Amino acid sequence: MNKALLTYLVWPLVKFLIAFVIVQVIVAAMNWVERRLLGLFQARLGPNRVGPKGLLQIIADPIKFHYVGPKDAETVIVSWGSTKGAILDALDRLRAEKASVGFLQLRLLNPFPGEAVMAHLAKAKRRIDIEMNFSGQLGGLIRERTGVDCTHHVVKYNGRPMSSSEVYDAVERIIHDKAEKRTVLTLGA
Repeated sequence: MNKALLTYLVWPLVKFLIAFVIVQVIVAAMNWVERRLLGLFQARLGPNRVGPKGLLQIIADPIKFHYVGPKDAETVIVSWGSTKGAILDALDRLRAEKASVGFLQLRLLNPFPGEAVMAHLAKAKRRIDIEMNFSGQLGGLIRERTGVDCTHHVVKYNGRPMSSSEVYDAVERIIHDKAEKRTVLTLGA
């Protein structure tokens, strides 16, 4: 083999390949460490994970959901995420008008607090799922995990936030039986 070929082509290529492999191994190791740490951060509290044999589960349950309103409410709104503020404001207006409305805010969906959700929704005459997506994913999850179907779905999927007046108007129409099973909010579209 020619000395010039070895000096100017083969050895630089070998050095490059060695450096490339070392960098790839370091990136793969960092990726693995990052995934392990994120997995630890996302570990959820759930059955048999809170205290010995799950004995402290009753303390962890309030982290999973929050209920506002009378326990025997005729209408229960269920939602999660960014709709909370608009719903709470609309709830104040509805309660001022003596409407029997409660709000179940789900905070953690896995493990799903099925028994608690069923306890709040099963007795309600009207169960309203309010979400910021097209298909009403939370309503489907509730039906799947509890067997309880929401009587009405209020959705908004135009990328704009829900306003309390929109929520108030939609819930008021539902309470007075003037709404379809599915209401699409469009303010700001």
